Order: sequence, then C-alpha cells, then structure tokens
Amino acid sequence: MSTSPEFVDEDLKTDMKSALFAVLMCVLAFGVGYYFFGRKVVDSARAAEASRQNQLAAEEQLQTNTLIANDIQSQVNAIQSRVAQGEGTGPVGESLNERLSVLQAQLNSISTQAENVQGQIDRSISRAARLEAKNIAADALVTRCEESLQRLQSLIVRWHVDYLPVFEDDRGRKLANDRATVGQFATLSLEPLATERDVTDWTLEVQAVAQPIRHALQTDTEYEIDDENWRYLEQLITRVDEACKRHMARQDFIERKLLQYQSAEVAPKTLSQAIADYEHQVMLDLTAQATEQRRTELQKLIEEQSKTILAAEQKELDANTQVRMAEIEAARVADLERKRQLEESIARALAETQKKQLEAEFRRDEAELRALLTPFLMKSESQPVVGDPDNMRTWFAAGEYGASSFGRLQGSGCLDETAEGIRRLYYYGGSDNNLRHKGGFPHFTETGLNNPNIVARVSRARELLRKYGPLLVEKGMLQR
Repeated sequence: MSTSPEFVDEDLKTDMKSALFAVLMCVLAFGVGYYFFGRKVVDSARAAEASRQNQLAAEEQLQTNTLIANDIQSQVNAIQSRVAQGEGTGPVGESLNERLSVLQAQLNSISTQAENVQGQIDRSISRAARLEAKNIAADALVTRCEESLQRLQSLIVRWHVDYLPVFEDDRGRKLANDRATVGQFATLSLEPLATERDVTDWTLEVQAVAQPIRHALQTDTEYEIDDENWRYLEQLITRVDEACKRHMARQDFIERKLLQYQSAEVAPKTLSQAIADYEHQVMLDLTAQATEQRRTELQKLIEEQSKTILAAEQKELDANTQVRMAEIEAARVADLERKRQLEESIARALAETQKKQLEAEFRRDEAELRALLTPFLMKSESQPVVGDPDNMRTWFAAGEYGASSFGRLQGSGCLDETAEGIRRLYYYGGSDNNLRHKGGFPHFTETGLNNPNIVARVSRARELLRKYGPLLVEKGMLQR
C-alpha cells in the first residue's frame, strides 16, 4: 500500500462517506417536509404580510386625508370670516359663497373617505387580535405535538436499549421454547412500531408548520395557519399517541413474558430465530393445506370426467359406427386437454408454493441481505459492465439513476461462480468508484481476496444475489 502524503486511510474515507450520506438524508427529509408543508406555510405568510401592508397603507391614507381636511377647514373658516365682516354681498360675496360650497362639498367627501378608512383600520385591528388568539392556540397545539414526539422518542430509545436485545440474548432464549409465546410475538410483529426515522420526519414537518406561527407571535406580525395544517397537527397528535400506546403495549407484553418465564430453560435458538422458524412453518402449513385441497378437488373432477368418458366410449363401441368413433376420439382429445390443463394448474400451484417459500426465506434473510447488499440496493448512476478484463476501472459505466441492475450484474460476470466472478463482484461492490454506501459489504483493497473472511462475505453476497435477484427486481430493490 502507498505511503505517499496523498494517501487517505480507507476507514477514514468510509467514515467521511457515511457522514456525508447522513447529511444528505437529513437534507432530503427536510426537502420532503418543505414540499408538503412549506409551500402552504409560505403562501399563508405572504397573504398575512399583504394584509399588514394594506393596513399600513390605510393608516397613511387616513393621515393624508386628515391633513387635507384641516387645510380645507382653514379655507372655509377664512371665507366665513370675510362674509361676517361684510364681504358677503355683491359679486365678491357671490364668488365667496360659490367657493364656500365647493370647499364644503370637498370636506364632506374627505370626511366620508376618512370614515371608510377608519372602519378598515378598525377591522384590521380586530382581525389582528383574532389571528393572535388563533396563533396562540396553534402554538399550544404545536407544543402538544412536540411533547408527544419527545415521549415517543424516549419510548423508541428504551425499546432499542432494553427490549430489542431480548430477541437475541438469553432472556429471549427462555421464551423461545414456548410455541404459543413465539406465535404471539410473530403476530405482534405484523404491526410495525414507529421508528426514529418516523420521529425525525414528523419533527421536521411540525417545525415547518410551527416556524411562521412562532415568528408571528414573537415579532407581532400577521400570519394565519390554514385549516389543512391545523387538521394535520391534530391528526399527528392522534397518530403519535397511538404509536406511543403500541410501544408501551409491546414493552409491557415483553416485561410480562420475561417475568413469566424467568426460571425457564435457555433454548438453543434465539427468540428472533424462533419467530422466523415459526413464520416459515406457518407459511408451509398453509401452502400445503391449500395445495392438498386443490389436488383433491382436481382428482375428484378427473374421476367424474373419466367415468363419463368411459361410459360414452362403451356406448359408441356398441353402436359400431364411424360417426360415434369420431365422437369418442373427440372426447378423448378433450380429456387430454383437460388433463393438460390439470397439469398446468398443478404446476402453477407448485410454482406458487415455491414463490411463497422463497418469500418466507427472504424475510428470514432480509436483515442480512439489506446489510450485506447495501452497495447494490442503494441508488446511484454507476452500473457494472464487462469492460477490459485487465483494467478494473473500465468495469463501471454510467447508467440510469437507481439501484444496481440485476441483468447487468449477471451480464458483467459479477455473479459467475468463478474466481473472476468473485473478483468482479468484490470490486464493483467495494470499490470507491461505486459511490453507494458499503453497509456490511467489505471495502475493496488489492489484497482483500487473500483474506478468507472477505472471500466468504463476498461469496455470501453473490449467493444472496443469485437466489433473490429476480425477487429483488420484483420488489423494486434492484433494477431489471
């Protein structure tokens, strides 16, 4: 390995990429929250700001009208004073009276405008008080959401620290011997618990709704939360409270079972293994029952049809005519067709059984699969190609953004059961040229395949890809 100043430790590179990936995921989550909530919030804030600007314009208009009214009143007073001093007769008095009429009309018009503007200002003040009360109530609703999310976060932390290890340690092994208890755990697993990712997403969404509300309360500016965001906060409280109840019920169930079986013997398998085996057996039992029932129905149908056909054949033989023989032949052909259809039906039932068994085995291996196949399941533009066998850098090509292509993995030789296949899969999955996160897949080095542990992990990855590749494509986890 090079010792030049430009060399960067491979583990440090991996840590840097992991940190960068975490930052990108946070930005993505915030972007999604803004897409669904930010635009509505911004529109409401803009409407509130426009209302505030209208109120300021009305106040300014009222001040202008007051100045004009005062000026006109001064002119009216001056004319009335001249009339009182004896200038109200003759041509001069006539001119003064006409001017006085015009000024009084203007004064009345401005007074009417002032009353309308004052009414608008009064309504704005009333609206501001109503909005402030609504924002205070909305802030209280946001606080309830935040408190519920904090409670859920605490329950999730407790789940990971105190209860999740039960599925792998000796406490859980004491429960694994009781089939009824294992069945209860398998049933409960069908109802997923809220995760830290859920809390993060909900928190970002609540923050997007809360920001303009609290800004308005702190800066005394106008803002009105819309009905959709209000309903969202109410619904989120309900959703989070239900998630808390599910966590508490699940944790209470585990506590009761641990207390009940604290003196039981330790089973050879973990609780998680026992649950996976239980689910697998249930699936096999259901599949076998359905297959046997279908087989019985088809066999009964065949027997009934065969009796009918045999009777018809005997009758036609007795008649000894060519026409009847032709009809018998037609019946025989129809029987063959029905048998063919039966065989196809049985084949389909067998294929369905195999598919369900593969699905069950996939669920059993899913945790290992997601960890070990991370650099193939995550999205990127890099895809494997055959390239130059002597130049590994040519084994990559830009493709459509997404997960790795199962077809290209096969076509490039990455899944071949040869030493070259192992080498190509190791380079494609573990090389820095693959910008996807490595997960549990070993990082590529020139001497890595000298390590039996790395060869075993890459071989296991190849085995999972060959076994579950078409299913991963069907689930959208790999491209076709």
